[in-house]
Amino acid sequence: MDVARRLVVEGALGVWGSVLAPEQYSGRGQLRRAWLSRPGNLHATLVCPPETGLWNDLRPLVLGYLFAEALSDLGQSVQVKWPNDLLSSGRKVAGMLVEERADCVLAGIGLNLCWAPSSEELRDGHSIGAGKFCPSDGMVGPARIWLALVNRMETSYKNLLEAFSPSEFLTIFRSRMAWQGRRVLVQEGASVRYEAVVKGISGEGGLVLDRAGLEIVLLAGDVTPV
Repeated sequence: MDVARRLVVEGALGVWGSVLAPEQYSGRGQLRRAWLSRPGNLHATLVCPPETGLWNDLRPLVLGYLFAEALSDLGQSVQVKWPNDLLSSGRKVAGMLVEERADCVLAGIGLNLCWAPSSEELRDGHSIGAGKFCPSDGMVGPARIWLALVNRMETSYKNLLEAFSPSEFLTIFRSRMAWQGRRVLVQEGASVRYEAVVKGISGEGGLVLDRAGLEIVLLAGDVTPV
């Protein structure tokens, strides 16, 4: 993501351009957590078009949904863990990080293809097991898979924003959303933790939760199954 941002600033990389790294040594995830990276997995950053209003706020959900759709079409069903981690068979196979600054909007994605961290290598308290994504058509290698994903993303992104309103998109998003109706542990910041039931998505893209009968909307934080 740092390399991609520098190339954008220098005028060498435009919208829908991307950077693909064979390996990275300082990967970062949500809340600046370290991201374990190994050769053979996919580590990429995509330059996204600028948006305004609600579409800009919903960008992480849009990208998560479209990547889930594209990966599912490669043969392994994928769901979105709010806001944009990707799960298959209950295991995390990919993570996404969207960073927006004045000069550009970048979406970084890591996809486990040949290696996934063991439970001992995951951070303390992380209860979601990691898994590998295995395309059913024999497509192998991060470069080939990334090319297929990027080609699909550019077309699908434009079509989605032209065909649907934000509220219509959120209805569609729920079809790919993981853990609806399930009790989860919610973590807000370093010290606030509580249990709640996942109810859905708000009109602004927040996670709607039932906390002991009280409906709340989570705008930032992390959830894991209980």
